[in-house]
Amino acid sequence: MTETIRSDKFRDGVMAQVPMGRFSDPEEVSQPVCFLLSQAASYITGQHLSVNGGYTIGV
Repeated sequence: MTETIRSDKFRDGVMAQVPMGRFSDPEEVSQPVCFLLSQAASYITGQHLSVNGGYTIGV
């Protein structure tokens, strides 16, 4: 899904917008998903969890 933005043509521009300065590893996205699917998150409802290295901080 991120093949285009990871290409040389777009990578620098995208990375300039991500405060962490790098793309995520698959585990960094899957772990929050697993938490939300677990019993540990059973009382969490209607929340928005941004797992994006700070990309939306300036939005």
